[in-house]
Amino acid sequence: MALDHQMDISLSAARKMADAALAASDALNKALLEVKQTESEAVFIAYREAVSEALMVLLTDVLNPVFAKYPELKPGGFQ
Repeated sequence: MALDHQMDISLSAARKMADAALAASDALNKALLEVKQTESEAVFIAYREAVSEALMVLLTDVLNPVFAKYPELKPGGFQ
Protein backbone atom coordinates (compact mmCIF):
# COMPACT_ATOMS: atom_id res chain seq x y z
CA MET A 1 0.00 0.00 0.00
CA ALA A 2 1.61 3.22 -1.15
CA LEU A 3 1.50 6.16 1.21
CA ASP A 4 -0.15 9.34 0.06
CA HIS A 5 2.70 11.73 -0.69
CA GLN A 6 0.56 14.51 0.75
CA MET A 7 0.49 12.72 4.12
CA ASP A 8 1.23 15.06 6.99
CA ILE A 9 4.58 13.82 8.31
CA SER A 10 7.01 16.09 10.10
CA LEU A 11 10.41 16.80 8.64
CA SER A 12 12.07 15.07 11.58
CA ALA A 13 10.02 11.89 11.16
CA ALA A 14 10.46 11.98 7.38
CA ARG A 15 14.24 12.23 7.82
CA LYS A 16 14.21 9.21 10.14
CA MET A 17 12.12 7.19 7.68
CA ALA A 18 14.34 8.12 4.74
CA ASP A 19 17.53 7.33 6.66
CA ALA A 20 16.14 3.97 7.78
CA ALA A 21 14.93 3.04 4.29
CA LEU A 22 18.25 4.00 2.72
CA ALA A 23 20.18 2.05 5.37
CA ALA A 24 17.96 -1.00 4.81
CA SER A 25 18.50 -0.73 1.08
CA ASP A 26 22.25 -0.57 1.54
CA ALA A 27 22.23 -3.55 3.92
CA LEU A 28 20.16 -5.66 1.51
CA ASN A 29 22.45 -4.83 -1.41
CA LYS A 30 25.56 -5.74 0.61
CA ALA A 31 24.01 -9.01 1.78
CA LEU A 32 23.02 -9.86 -1.77
CA LEU A 33 26.62 -9.39 -2.94
CA GLU A 34 27.73 -11.87 -0.28
CA VAL A 35 25.07 -14.35 -1.40
CA LYS A 36 26.33 -14.00 -4.96
CA GLN A 37 29.87 -14.79 -3.87
CA THR A 38 29.06 -17.73 -1.60
CA GLU A 39 25.93 -19.44 -2.92
CA SER A 40 24.78 -21.14 -6.10
CA GLU A 41 23.46 -19.15 -9.02
CA ALA A 42 19.94 -20.46 -8.32
CA VAL A 43 20.05 -19.28 -4.71
CA PHE A 44 21.45 -15.92 -5.76
CA ILE A 45 18.71 -15.43 -8.37
CA ALA A 46 15.98 -16.28 -5.87
CA TYR A 47 17.35 -13.82 -3.32
CA ARG A 48 17.98 -11.19 -5.98
CA GLU A 49 14.30 -11.33 -6.95
CA ALA A 50 13.17 -11.10 -3.32
CA VAL A 51 15.52 -8.21 -2.59
CA SER A 52 14.37 -6.45 -5.75
CA GLU A 53 10.76 -6.63 -4.59
CA ALA A 54 11.69 -5.35 -1.13
CA LEU A 55 13.67 -2.44 -2.58
CA MET A 56 10.79 -1.51 -4.85
CA VAL A 57 8.45 -1.33 -1.85
CA LEU A 58 10.95 0.83 0.05
CA LEU A 59 11.23 3.13 -2.95
CA THR A 60 7.57 3.45 -3.86
CA ASP A 61 5.99 3.28 -0.41
CA VAL A 62 8.54 5.04 1.78
CA LEU A 63 11.15 7.05 -0.09
CA ASN A 64 9.11 8.52 -2.94
CA PRO A 65 6.39 9.92 -0.62
CA VAL A 66 9.01 11.34 1.76
CA PHE A 67 11.01 12.92 -1.06
CA ALA A 68 7.85 14.30 -2.67
CA LYS A 69 7.03 16.14 0.54
CA TYR A 70 10.62 17.03 1.50
CA PRO A 71 12.78 17.08 -1.64
CA GLU A 72 15.67 18.49 0.40
CA LEU A 73 16.02 15.05 2.03
CA LYS A 74 16.74 13.37 -1.30
CA PRO A 75 20.43 12.41 -1.42
CA GLY A 76 22.51 13.82 -4.23
CA GLY A 77 22.61 11.41 -7.14
CA PHE A 78 19.50 9.56 -5.98
CA GLN A 79 17.14 8.80 -8.85
